[in-house]
Amino acid sequence: MKAAKTSMGNREQEILKVIESLELDMDFLAVTGVEDKLQENVLETIETLRQAGVQIWMLTGDKIETAKCIAISTGLKTKKEQIFELLDEKNKDMTDKDEIMNAMDHFARVRENHMLMITGTTLDVVLANPKVLNKFFDVAQHARSVCVCRCSPMQKAAVAKQIIATTGKRIACVGDGGNDVPMIMEADVGLGIVGKEGKQASLAADFSIMKFMHIKKLLLWHGRLSYKRSASLSQFVCHRGMIISFI
Repeated sequence: MKAAKTSMGNREQEILKVIESLELDMDFLAVTGVEDKLQENVLETIETLRQAGVQIWMLTGDKIETAKCIAISTGLKTKKEQIFELLDEKNKDMTDKDEIMNAMDHFARVRENHMLMITGTTLDVVLANPKVLNKFFDVAQHARSVCVCRCSPMQKAAVAKQIIATTGKRIACVGDGGNDVPMIMEADVGLGIVGKEGKQASLAADFSIMKFMHIKKLLLWHGRLSYKRSASLSQFVCHRGMIISFI
C-alpha cells in the first residue's frame, strides 16, 4: 500500500489494485456512523438573528450533502424554503461563466423562497471573473441565506472581503478552527469560539466566546448597548463643542 501511494504514475489504479487484493473472503459484520452533533440552542440563535434582519452566510469545507444537512438542522434553510444549487444539467459544478450568469438571473427571480448554495469549484470561477463576481454578489446579498460548501480558508477570506466591498456594510465572521482564521481577520468583527479544534480562531478574533448561542446576547444586547452609548457620546461631544463655540 505504501508503494502504491508513493507511485509517480497511475497512483489511483495502483491503490485500487492493492485494495482489491486485500478485500478477499471478507464477511460483512456491521456499519458504524459518527454524528457531529450541534451545540445547544444553535437553531434558536440563528432564527433570532434572522428575525433581527441579519443575513447569514455559511462557509464550510464540507461536501454538498453534509452542508445541506447542517443547513436544515441549524435552521438556515426553513421548511418553506428550497435549495437553489449552482450545478449544471449533469449535477456537477458550474465552470462556464455564461451558465453561472444565467443561473444567477434565474435565482434573482426566485430568491424569496430559496437558499443559495455554491461549491468551491464554482466559486473559483466567480472570483476569477470580475463581471461574474459583481453579478454573483449583487444578487447573493439579497438572498435570505447563502451556503458555500467545499471552500478553502482563502476562499472564505475572499468571500468576506467581497461582501464588505459589495454591500458596504459591517460583517461579523464566526469560526472555531484554524481554517477560519483568514476569514475572521478580514471581518469587521471577528468572533472566535473556543472548541475542540483548538484556540486558533479564538486568539485571532476580536471577541472570544465559549458557545455559539452566546452570539445572540453579544450582538443583540451588548452590541446594541454599545451602539447607544457611542451615539450618546458623539452627541455629547457635538453639544459640548457648540456650547464652547457660542461662549
